[in-house]
Amino acid sequence: MNHVNICLSTFNGAIFLEKQLASFLEQTHQNWSLLVSDDGSTDTTQNIIAQFVKSNPSKQIFYVDGPRQGYVKNFLSMLCHENAVGDYFAFADQDDIWLPEKLETAVHQLNQISNDAPKLYGGRTIIIDSNDNKVNLSPLFKRDPTFLNALVQNFAGGNTMLFNKEAKTILQNIGSEVTVISHDWWAYQVISGAGGNVIYDPTPQVLYRNHGMNIIGSNQGLRARGKRILAVLSGQYAGWNDINVAELKKNASLLHPQNKITLDQFEQFRHCKGMRAVINGRKMGLYRQTFFGTLTLYLACFFGKA
Repeated sequence: MNHVNICLSTFNGAIFLEKQLASFLEQTHQNWSLLVSDDGSTDTTQNIIAQFVKSNPSKQIFYVDGPRQGYVKNFLSMLCHENAVGDYFAFADQDDIWLPEKLETAVHQLNQISNDAPKLYGGRTIIIDSNDNKVNLSPLFKRDPTFLNALVQNFAGGNTMLFNKEAKTILQNIGSEVTVISHDWWAYQVISGAGGNVIYDPTPQVLYRNHGMNIIGSNQGLRARGKRILAVLSGQYAGWNDINVAELKKNASLLHPQNKITLDQFEQFRHCKGMRAVINGRKMGLYRQTFFGTLTLYLACFFGKA
C-alpha cells in the first residue's frame, strides 16, 4: 500500500482543526504520515496538535515551525523538509473535512497511470459553512487540465491535491523561496509544464469550509464573478500573471520543450491588446475551464490586462 505524506499547514485554526484531524483517522487508506507546519499560531492550535500526537502513538506525526511568511511558503517549505517522505504527498488545509475515501480514491486514480512521470490529482469539493452545513458544490470542470489552462487558471484547490514523489522532487528542487500567487496553482503550472500527468476528479472527496476567516474563499456566485471582473480591470490579474511567468521563466529548464515555446508565446501575447490579443490568445489555445471564465480571460486580453 502506497505511503502518503500529508502536509498540513496551520495558523490560528483551532476552531476547526480537530475535525480535520479526525477525518485523517477515518481514511480508508491508513498508510499515511503527517507533517504539520505551524506558522506561528497564538491560539490553541499547537496544543491540539500535541494532544493528537499523544493520542495516536502508532502514527508518524512530525511538527515543525513554519517560515512565518504566509501560507504559500509554509506549504512549499514542507516539501523541502527532511520528514517529507513518501510515495505520494497531499496538501491539507486546517479547516476542511476529508471524506473517508479521499486518499484511497486519489492514490487509486494516480496508480492507474503506469509511467514514472510527475503526476498530480485534484478535484471538486463540497462547500460547507462554519456549522458543517452543505452550501454548494464547486464548479464542475469539463476540459482537460493542461499547461495552456494552467497558465491562466488553477484547476483545483490545494486541499484536494495529491501528487507523486517525482512531482514533489521537482517542486522541492525549485524550493520554497519562489514568489508565486498560490502553492496549488504553482504546483499545477510546474507539473503540467514539466509534461506531467494531471487528473481532475469530478466526484468531490473534500468538504471545503467557506467561512469569514478564509484566506481564499469560494469562487462561486455573482459576487465572486464581480470580483474576478474587477481583478481584471484593475490589473490585479495581470499582476498575478507577471509574478507566475517570471518564476516559470527562472525554472524554464524544467519545462517540456513544447511548453517552453508556449511560455514564450504567452509572454509575447501578453504585450498585445484589442482584437489582436483576443485572436492571438485563441490561436494559442488558451482557455479557462468555464464559459464565463474564458469570457473573462478574453476580456482581459482585449484590455491588455492578461
